[in-house]
Amino acid sequence: MNFRLFLVIIFSFCGNLCAAGEYSPDMLIQSLKIEPLQNDSKEDSVSFLVPFSKIGSLIILKGKVDTQEGNFILDTGCPKLLLNLTYFRHYNQTNTETARQGIGTSDVEAFQTSIDQFSFGNYAFTNIDAELTDLGNIENSRGLKVLGLIGISLLKGFEMIIDYNLNQIHFHKIGKKEMSNYPHSMLHNPNEFITIPFNLYENRIVIEAAIASKKVRLLLDSGSESTIISSKLPDKILDKITIVGRTQVSGIGSKRIDVLRGNLKSLQIGNHAINEIPVLVANLEKSCLSGQFGVCFDGVIGLDYLSVKRIAFNFITRKIYIWK
Repeated sequence: MNFRLFLVIIFSFCGNLCAAGEYSPDMLIQSLKIEPLQNDSKEDSVSFLVPFSKIGSLIILKGKVDTQEGNFILDTGCPKLLLNLTYFRHYNQTNTETARQGIGTSDVEAFQTSIDQFSFGNYAFTNIDAELTDLGNIENSRGLKVLGLIGISLLKGFEMIIDYNLNQIHFHKIGKKEMSNYPHSMLHNPNEFITIPFNLYENRIVIEAAIASKKVRLLLDSGSESTIISSKLPDKILDKITIVGRTQVSGIGSKRIDVLRGNLKSLQIGNHAINEIPVLVANLEKSCLSGQFGVCFDGVIGLDYLSVKRIAFNFITRKIYIWK
């Protein structure tokens, strides 16, 4: 399979933080303090809780690759497990690929590899494929040692509820008999949340939204620190954005580019309206997927713009639950 990474947005839009100087590996924060779980329920490998910390908009949790444990970013914009080449250089590397960053930035190399085991919480994956690439620019922007990104391929069989109030994520591995009817107890009262459908294209979450009554297709990316709107959209949509200036962005590679910065008057997702959203306007042509779907995105949105309480994903029924 010709695998291409859509690694745009992870740490790409961290404003002035991207200008931070480089850190040597021993200068990076090796481990974040993650508060203990607040949980009285029974846990097992099917249902379990994982605590997390946030740096900006980013969700950091503990994971373990074979014998090495450390910080991982939960990234719904990343299609699979992505490991930092700095710490896994000794792993077998095959099939060099191009990691496409999108929005005009330079491409970077990625390598395929395989690992014996990856685990987080109470769940372990065995004999899985992963990608290797240099994540040094990500580490430099935050001063944090990052072993890798947890992507969609590892989450697809789960229901996942991110609780921002308690800084913990509820995971439930959905069995065959539960596929059409499993609800967590927090999902029993539909008056507390809104429900929107999503599609998966090459292990990316895509939702439909509307700007100025025009449909747009957005990538939902927990690794995105900004909402991004394509500069190629019709004028009727772009006219709803008040441009306030320019800024520079950088991705996994070292190249930085200028983009427009502005405020979007309103974005409609289902019956959920988000008003006055800070956005970046950029060329997203390189973000089109190259697989059988040929999907291009009209924009990217992070989780923080949807809910500050909780947000849930059922990857079997392909529904998102956004708490009001």
